[in-house]
Amino acid sequence: MGKKTLTNAHSLFDLIEKTPASILRTFSSLPECQALARGFNWDQEEDSLPEALVHHVKHLRKEQRDPAECEALRVLRLASPSG
Repeated sequence: MGKKTLTNAHSLFDLIEKTPASILRTFSSLPECQALARGFNWDQEEDSLPEALVHHVKHLRKEQRDPAECEALRVLRLASPSG
């Protein structure tokens, strides 16, 4: 089966908005998602973390963001009722 090409980061943004900060830290430590952790300050207050992470993701290059987007899509599909 072919690999889907993603043109935006909607799944990644959804995951960031719906997930607690502790889970986002774990998610960013996955091999596919390490670009999220590079250059990001995880020591911020937990309630401001999602907004700051969205801002960080928007400034990543597409090739840095795509592996995390694919993983976020997979996580959201598994978490859905039909998953």
